[in-house]
Order: sequence, then structure tokens, then C-alpha cells
Amino acid sequence: MCPSARSAMPKRQFHDATGASWDVWDVRPSDASRSAHDRAAARESSAPETSILSLDPLLENGWLCFQAGAKRRRFAPIPPDWWELPDGVLRVMLEIANPVATPFYRRDASEVSSGDATSLKSATEAHPRGG
Repeated sequence: MCPSARSAMPKRQFHDATGASWDVWDVRPSDASRSAHDRAAARESSAPETSILSLDPLLENGWLCFQAGAKRRRFAPIPPDWWELPDGVLRVMLEIANPVATPFYRRDASEVSSGDATSLKSATEAHPRGG
């Protein structure tokens, strides 16, 4: 079944050769820039939108994102009707897809335990910034 332009982006799930479950979906840069524009409009800022996405030329027309837990990979370009491809073809695409560095997770203050907070306070008092 072909997704319509108005439907949600297609998403698939399959298992690699080791049995790990992978989700795969397409990413289109035009969607990302539209989302950034929508967020800017929502802020009701009178400043003109000046941010431009810097993108690898190989990714300009979009890519498939493969994700299993914290692991991510990109495959470009997006094959036509990729959501209809057999799992074996997706496995081959996964193998040749480029790994993506995952962002470093930083806990916010609400997630810090009291012991961590005490250690953090001691560390910042011992090594103040700008000193």
C-alpha cells in the first residue's frame, strides 16, 4: 500500500541477521525545514528566519533512518517504494548504511539524585568557572 501525501510517513520494522529489531523510516529535509519554520512562527517572533540547514549534498533529497535502541544509521538516497521492499533488501541497506553518532545525553536537574546533587555542588565549589 502506497502512503498518500497526507498520511503519516511510512515506517517499517524488521530484524537484522542477529535478531535485533530495527525501525526504519524516511527523512526528508523539506519536512525538517518546514518544522523549523513552524516552530519559529509559533514563537511569534518578529525577527526574520535566518537559520539554514547545512546538509551533506548526498542527503539533500532525503535518507532512510534505521534505528535499534541508541544505534542509528542513514541510507541515501531513498529508494522508490522502499516500504514495500523485502526484509532481506532492508538488511543489505542496513549493512551499507552510514552509522550516525548519537547525541550525548545530559540529565537535567530534576533527574539528579540528592547524592549526585551534593557531589555536583562540591565539584562546582572546588572548581568555580572563570577561575
